[in-house]
Amino acid sequence: MHIQRIVLPVANSYMLSHKNGYVLVDTGKPGDMPRLARALASAGASFTDVTHIIHTHGHSDHCGSTAEIIAAYPHIQTVIHTGDAHMCTNGVSDPVHNTRLFSRLLRLAINPSFPRFTNDSVMQGERSNLLRQLGIAADIIHTPGHTPGSISIVADDGQAIIGDVLMGGILGGKLLAQRPAYHYYVTNMDELRVSITRLLETNSHTFYVGHGGPLSRHSVAAWFGRR
Repeated sequence: MHIQRIVLPVANSYMLSHKNGYVLVDTGKPGDMPRLARALASAGASFTDVTHIIHTHGHSDHCGSTAEIIAAYPHIQTVIHTGDAHMCTNGVSDPVHNTRLFSRLLRLAINPSFPRFTNDSVMQGERSNLLRQLGIAADIIHTPGHTPGSISIVADDGQAIIGDVLMGGILGGKLLAQRPAYHYYVTNMDELRVSITRLLETNSHTFYVGHGGPLSRHSVAAWFGRR
């Protein structure tokens, strides 16, 4: 799976190439569309070449620019898990629990609202073969915990995009970006730990996250083993 990471001001987005164009994984916060356009241009592409947007979950820093993009490019098909679809429809992130003291302070700088939209495809259950239908050797799997509908993209070649199941480093990944950590917020820690275990049971050797990263399998396994 060919992955190109796009480092946005708050979160990471990713481009996946396939025989008919590109899949965009997450769209950042509201206002990030021009940055995404520049990243596409650097690959010799544009939004006209994007066939799908897959959302790892329904928070404003990962779905924030989708409404603007699909208003301009209505051919793009948008995808999210049913557990988070309502956030996009309502245009607001669900409440979450803090995982550390800094999380409380960070809330003051976070706007949970974003332009609302309705996804074209809502994933049901634990696994989707959408990417295989596009010729990408990867599965989309349900990895809840950060949010009820969080998903991960797990490729046959050992790469995985896991959204906010984990993050890298501190200050949103600005420092120590390759050190595994829980995200600042979760909805269900027990579910999250099950999801991390599930990811470690795959053949993934590299985890691409929503903030910071990438994380090596070895570092994640060692860190998680101490928890």
